[in-house]
Amino acid sequence: MTEKSQEDIEYYSNNGIFETFKKSHVITPHGYIPFCNICEAPLTALNYFDEFIWNGNKVTLPTDTSLVEIEHYSPSLEQMILSAKKLPKPALEKKKVPKKLMMTYKNQDHNVLNMMKKWAKLNPSLELKLYDDNQCYIYLYQNYNETVADRFMRIPDGPIKADYFRVHYMYLEGGFYADCDINPIESVETLISEDKFVTIESANENEINPMFFSCGEKHIVLSLAISIYDILFSRNVDYFYWDFSIVKNLSFIRKLYPFIFETPLVETIVDQNRDSDHVKDRSGKLVMYNRNEYYDKIKHKY
Repeated sequence: MTEKSQEDIEYYSNNGIFETFKKSHVITPHGYIPFCNICEAPLTALNYFDEFIWNGNKVTLPTDTSLVEIEHYSPSLEQMILSAKKLPKPALEKKKVPKKLMMTYKNQDHNVLNMMKKWAKLNPSLELKLYDDNQCYIYLYQNYNETVADRFMRIPDGPIKADYFRVHYMYLEGGFYADCDINPIESVETLISEDKFVTIESANENEINPMFFSCGEKHIVLSLAISIYDILFSRNVDYFYWDFSIVKNLSFIRKLYPFIFETPLVETIVDQNRDSDHVKDRSGKLVMYNRNEYYDKIKHKY
């Protein structure tokens, strides 16, 4: 970024965290994009989530009404930040984790079903269920309403469909969730907590990777996640893959309420060979690979 002159910058002294750069390349139809004065990142929707995850309560919002970019790009984060300090800390409830594991894929793919046999062998006490897109829609329609089900069908990307469905299904049902492209190595049956949301510490700093998680039914984490999705859809936020991702959604919630999460697993990304990306427990034992043999890493699908 070029050196900034006094004419180029407006400081918002009421919060002291944002600057607005009056440069032609940052003007959008909605006005000037604000930048973070900690790392000088342009604060579009994705970066609002990232900035909060990285910098926490240091990140506030400009109050200048001309900056409608905030409302356009990230109403969910705006609402959550402004309300976070007013909300009581979410209470943890002790509940048993149901002995069932859910996966989702666009259809009843034979490769997915074959991999589920491995999950079943490693986890004999778990009841396994694969939901395809039609079953996902029916479940959401019957257990929520038509609006929630229709939103599922509007999502263009399969992985984000899975994100959206898993938070709604797992909120009501509880149990275990795993992405269908994981290659399991060890049992996950003991990866549970009587009250916390159990998932994976991401290789990306300050993020979690809920490609696997376990929880009791009606867990507060998933209640908050559903609320964020509802805000994104009800305010007609422009769809962008990562903005609607469960990774950003739940990482944001953990930044607000870290005490309701537990991460006994840690992800490692191998840049030289992404086929080797894996997850170990805190003792260093390999538990799963991020991708199985059926996954097409070029097309990001089976």
